[in-house]
Amino acid sequence: MIKKLNKVLLIDDDEVTTFLNSRLISKMGIAEEILTARDGKEASQMLLDTCCAKEVGSCILDLVVVDINMPVMDGFEFLEAYASMHLGCSPKVVLLSSSSDPRDIEKAKEFNLLGIIPKPLMEEALNSLLAEFCQN
Repeated sequence: MIKKLNKVLLIDDDEVTTFLNSRLISKMGIAEEILTARDGKEASQMLLDTCCAKEVGSCILDLVVVDINMPVMDGFEFLEAYASMHLGCSPKVVLLSSSSDPRDIEKAKEFNLLGIIPKPLMEEALNSLLAEFCQN
């Protein structure tokens, strides 16, 4: 049995994708709460607000799922900003994308990611990722 996550943050500018991903996670019963952001900038602020609490470890965000291609601040810009944040917690990050550009895959390897999952998010891929999450 896979451990239930406290909070998952989904970052994607596509509302339909966010809805479907939220619904899948809810249906699977793998998270207590699902947060959403439309782009990397909104997500960065959300992380600062929830994870930079006075008490280290007070953040209960376990997993961040981020799309690559978004307006305002794309997934890679978010990952760069995330890497420089001094948070009271260290949620694992997964890259979710429809991109088949090999340069995107190579660039993703520069970051400390739990994994890269192709869109659309599927139950099997999520289960596999969560099994790896529980091992780390």
